[in-house]
Amino acid sequence: MKKISSAKNSTPHNTFLPPDSSHINCCRNPKCSNFLVPSEFPDFKVKPGSKNPNKLYKRVGNKSGVRLICNGCGETLPIKSGIGLKDELYRLKNIPRINIGNISCPDKTCQNHKIPITERQSYYKHGKNKAGTPRYKCKCCDKTFAVNTNALKRQRITHLNKTLFKLLVNKSPSQRILDILDINPKTFYDKVDFIYKQCVLFARSRESKLAELLANKHLRLATDVQFHLVNWSKRKDKRNTQLLAIATTCNDTSYVFGNHLNYDPSVQQSEVEEIIQANKESSIEPAFRKTARFWSHEDYLKAAQRTYRTQKTKSKSTIQSIEDTYKNSISRENIDSNFTMSDFLKLPEKGVQIHSEYTMLAHFKYINELTYRAKSIHHSMDQDSGMRAAFMLGYDEKLKNPKKYQVNGFYINFMKNHTVDTKREIFQEQERYVKTYADAKGISFIEAQHQIMTYNIVNALSLGKWSDRWVSIPIPSMGEPEKMACHLNDLGVYSDSELGWMFLKASLHSVDRYFMQIRRMIHYLERPIKSATSAGNMWNGYNAYNPEMVVKLIEIFRVYYNFCKRGDDGKTPAERIELSRGKNDVEDILYYHPNSKYFRKQLYV
Repeated sequence: MKKISSAKNSTPHNTFLPPDSSHINCCRNPKCSNFLVPSEFPDFKVKPGSKNPNKLYKRVGNKSGVRLICNGCGETLPIKSGIGLKDELYRLKNIPRINIGNISCPDKTCQNHKIPITERQSYYKHGKNKAGTPRYKCKCCDKTFAVNTNALKRQRITHLNKTLFKLLVNKSPSQRILDILDINPKTFYDKVDFIYKQCVLFARSRESKLAELLANKHLRLATDVQFHLVNWSKRKDKRNTQLLAIATTCNDTSYVFGNHLNYDPSVQQSEVEEIIQANKESSIEPAFRKTARFWSHEDYLKAAQRTYRTQKTKSKSTIQSIEDTYKNSISRENIDSNFTMSDFLKLPEKGVQIHSEYTMLAHFKYINELTYRAKSIHHSMDQDSGMRAAFMLGYDEKLKNPKKYQVNGFYINFMKNHTVDTKREIFQEQERYVKTYADAKGISFIEAQHQIMTYNIVNALSLGKWSDRWVSIPIPSMGEPEKMACHLNDLGVYSDSELGWMFLKASLHSVDRYFMQIRRMIHYLERPIKSATSAGNMWNGYNAYNPEMVVKLIEIFRVYYNFCKRGDDGKTPAERIELSRGKNDVEDILYYHPNSKYFRKQLYV
């Protein structure tokens, strides 16, 4: 598949839906009879006054702004491109586009062309060349070829790689690294590229059998988003670029399955604008374009103009925070997009920015493929309508069969603005309450939590436009004070007692800890500070100037966090999830090569 989809999209404004998109343009309301039922519209021209060919949904609006309305519950749904989602999922699976497969016979006409050299029945060892690189001979065509097994080939001053790696993930800005290692900027960026490539290769080799490893296991996952600002590079245009990163972690092991940014460095903005102009798509709804998942300059400016600023007020309670979040979601033009626009923001100067709803949906599809053999999945996520839609559509096949697949999604909301002292008071108060209840009933602390939880479920509060049922979770926690949760796909399959245990395990603690580590350990991704004289602009001298640097640092830190960083128990997340026998050293990543016999033996899975 090409970077920009080559699928034909002729006269897109004359069709009810974009091609291959019926499975993602459907109702996401579990209480509706049309829940996750595809919107099957035939491909024909829309005429004024024509009857709706599909009784489940109807399309409203014109070619510059169309929506679907579910005839079952009346919900309005933004239209998405199926081809755009397919391309975005392909991008997430191939970041970066590095060939990590084993080398095979280079002769394309040979029968062994796609058979890797690890298959001994197809190749002979044929000594080494002058540089000491191993050579192989194909048994089919007798062609000989060399196979590089040295990860450090073409690397100079390799003794600095380990130090640079550790400095990158331990809050060292680039200028300090240049001074400490006494290297020039070009050498620095070349080595960052090398480390990034090695991290991707190493992680893919270990995670290749992750789906098999998670088979028949009970998973508790947490998903949230984090925003990163990129500094401006021209004084005449002091607007930032804001990017969204979505990550999913395991609450039991802290393993980070993926952290994806809505940015593609392999495509340039000029390419997107040329395609839109060539196909005369500027007046067409973005979902019907060939470049549906990419932002265009015109759409970005229009979105910034439509965005109105509201004064953010600190919620006094979790219930008020939940209601405020619902109000903000309803006020969006696209309810699935949590990307706040502003005239202080701009598109990146290099690469292209992707609509956040496509990245979030592709991320959930990606997680679903990694965990498709798990026995049960309890997925907690921050309260956001776009994330709810991504969860529903990402796990669509499993959610359609609740009796066969145990997949449950939970909104989480808690007071994030409290001071440490206030959090401590709330923690002590909740702990005293549960202990008093346990002593009065003569039961254990955890059993007391479960009984209180079951009572709270029966007396849940209906909040927001959709009357979602929110319950208070009686778990004393400094990290999540006054926590409340909502079961997103409650179809009456579970009893209140069963739901009680699920609610008790719903949490965002693992993904919040991971995001906090990113802010603290990577200088380039620190939260910028808004000054009184900046007129809305944000600046941090240590932040990256090139969005591609954010992509690389996020993946480098993810691999380091999973395989090298030990927790309080002395184990890494990879050890806890049984993906590794022990802590991996930085050298294991730097010297890894997919064709190395030594590292093939070291793979644990």
